[in-house]
Amino acid sequence: MSIKKLVAVLVLVLGLGIQSANAAPITFNFMDYANVNGEKGYQTLVWPSGSLTLTITATAPDDDLIQYYAYTDNGDINGPGGLGVCKDVNGSNLCKPLGEDNMTPGEMLDFVFNQDVDITELVFSNHAFAGITTAVGITADAIPSNLTLAPRVALLSVNAVSYSGSHFTMTANDGPVYLTSMTIVPVPEPGSLSLMGLGILGLSFLRRRK
Repeated sequence: MSIKKLVAVLVLVLGLGIQSANAAPITFNFMDYANVNGEKGYQTLVWPSGSLTLTITATAPDDDLIQYYAYTDNGDINGPGGLGVCKDVNGSNLCKPLGEDNMTPGEMLDFVFNQDVDITELVFSNHAFAGITTAVGITADAIPSNLTLAPRVALLSVNAVSYSGSHFTMTANDGPVYLTSMTIVPVPEPGSLSLMGLGILGLSFLRRRK
């Protein structure tokens, strides 16, 4: 094989490989996170996954100068937990008062990724609150939307392919709720797309040479 053909093949494989890697879904399971790291509150929760990093904070929705705690709850015998908000913690970083660690009206979770992503699934839990319908407000790069959750749902999976960007916020507009998990797919960066384009050009070159 000539040098030109070899280079074309290598660029093609590398470009397609990076594209495939970027397209792999990543699930952030907050209840599992609590089971591994302990139930606690975080002023800033940083969760790296390969080249992707998710940073989570909690504030008041109408005043981001008011800082709360992003809280990971590992659930109990009544059902699953997940990610919520706690206004204050004790010396062991447990919510104070205990049990006030879900996301309720007047509290907001802020999610920042280090690159653009598509949110493909959100899993919520409001199992402990019988008869309460929860409305969740979500913004994706400043574009608002709303989800309505049926009352007393142990685990509710929401297809969320319409949420794209690098900055998301989430509020409970009425009723308490946990975010149990979030699945995302990283959006290929321009460099990766360019490399894939080079690979396609390389493939075209090989076909013309045959």
